Amino acid sequence: MAYLPLGISALAATVVPYENAKPIAIKWVSPTGNNATATGSASSPYKTIQAAVNASAPGTAIMVKAGTYTENVKITKSGTTDKPIWLVSADGEGSATIKAANAGLAVVYGYGMDNVVVKGFQLSGGTEGIKFTQGGTNLTNMATNIVIEENHVYGQKYDGIKTAQTVGIAITGNTIHNIATQEGIDNVYMRTGVIANNEVYDVRGLSGIVVKAGTQNVKILNNFVHHVPDGILVGGFSDRPGSIFPIGLNYQAKGVTVQDNKVSAAKQAINAYGAVDSMVKENALSGTGTLWNVHVGTDNLGYASKNFQIVNNDVSQVKWLYAASGSVSVNSGNSMTAPFDASTLGPNALKMYAAASGSTPTTGVKTDTAVHDWKDGAQATRSIGGTGAADTLTGTSGNDHIDGGSGIDRMTGLGGDDYYVVGSKYDIVVEAAGGGRDTVLLWTNEYTLANNVENLVIVTSGGATVTDNALDNVFTAGAGADTFISKSGHDLIRGFKVGVDFIDMDAAGVTVARTATDDMVIQHGTASVTLAGVDYHMPLSSILI
Repeated sequence: MAYLPLGISALAATVVPYENAKPIAIKWVSPTGNNATATGSASSPYKTIQAAVNASAPGTAIMVKAGTYTENVKITKSGTTDKPIWLVSADGEGSATIKAANAGLAVVYGYGMDNVVVKGFQLSGGTEGIKFTQGGTNLTNMATNIVIEENHVYGQKYDGIKTAQTVGIAITGNTIHNIATQEGIDNVYMRTGVIANNEVYDVRGLSGIVVKAGTQNVKILNNFVHHVPDGILVGGFSDRPGSIFPIGLNYQAKGVTVQDNKVSAAKQAINAYGAVDSMVKENALSGTGTLWNVHVGTDNLGYASKNFQIVNNDVSQVKWLYAASGSVSVNSGNSMTAPFDASTLGPNALKMYAAASGSTPTTGVKTDTAVHDWKDGAQATRSIGGTGAADTLTGTSGNDHIDGGSGIDRMTGLGGDDYYVVGSKYDIVVEAAGGGRDTVLLWTNEYTLANNVENLVIVTSGGATVTDNALDNVFTAGAGADTFISKSGHDLIRGFKVGVDFIDMDAAGVTVARTATDDMVIQHGTASVTLAGVDYHMPLSSILI
């Protein structure tokens, strides 16, 4: 799944109204920025995320460059239903880390804010990783249309992600772990939401995922919850009606669907307390202890579970259900042998929305229109071969194919477009400036391109490490895992495989651009590397070493 900094997932698009929105302004943040002089442009970024948030307006994308930011970020501005505010890790999922400066606050938080996306960060420490709640008291100024997506949240005191008094919330594709005392994902009075494709584990307090206190119309889908005391809690134990949820509801959760999750808990995989008109369907449910896989009962306020349906789940033990009298209306198709399909499970299975909103704006990722000196050589018309010894071979004024054989060879081209077969990093290739369009055919695992040779094709299937020269080089990757060391010039790489091949360059000051056909261009100083056929949304962490 490609990381799309300004895209949202297909599931998030079902609960917020701005899936087709595009930014109208960009604010950049970098560890090397300067708040005092920043304009927010790519060349004049803010140093802190908070400064960029304070300077934002509806339709602003706050693009946070790779690095570590020690601060607690308070969302102080709201977007609108057609102009949200994006707060995103710009250089790839997890490339920007926010560490809580104040352990007594959430890392990222907002009260009563609307139409906000928080995406792609690593968030460590604090009371919560991300927290959105009402801005007033007694259910006034609810937080609406919030997307919390593809974040890595860990090391919190209370909850990984906490929402309360919200309408239209998507918590999708996050990884949450190392939570000390309460829940991985905790939701209080959540109206119309989706909690999907998250992985929650190493929760040492209470439950992995909780929806309670008048929560209604929520889908809990495709999550992987494991190494937790209790798994998913539908309903629960909450009080203060009239303050945190309305008086007179007589339920904790209503209209909640729990489907296609894999849950392994030390106690119960599913708990339901005060849960009405809700369904647990097609999940894999197991416990590491001797308690029930599913427990359906009454909450602390006396709200009974009613019309609770349990259908087609994989369960781990014969006695898997405890249900209070009259609480379960449907119990069918649950089995210890039914296979569970995990193919859509967890953050890696998150499906992104297909509309144009997934594109990084041209103002943030510019189009590189420069024309570079990339050409292929003409076909060779003459072959010059050597022996198994150390040969000295000289070409002609035409297009030559020069192969010195297995020895340590010296090969010199004259005019024309020449091809040199290199079988050792010690082979010497001699080319004069302007001596045609020349190409090395590389059969060894390490080579630095000779002066005045433009192109190189990796022929060996075992992987190779190659270093460019000062020209505009054209490299063709081989079948193995290749590393391209880029020092100067404007290089083109064909056949680059993301996650297999890598580029070695000084990452300081690296920026991403795109070609007119949306190939990725990695720019560093006055040099660049263009990756033919690679989507410019790809995270740099999967490309650079």
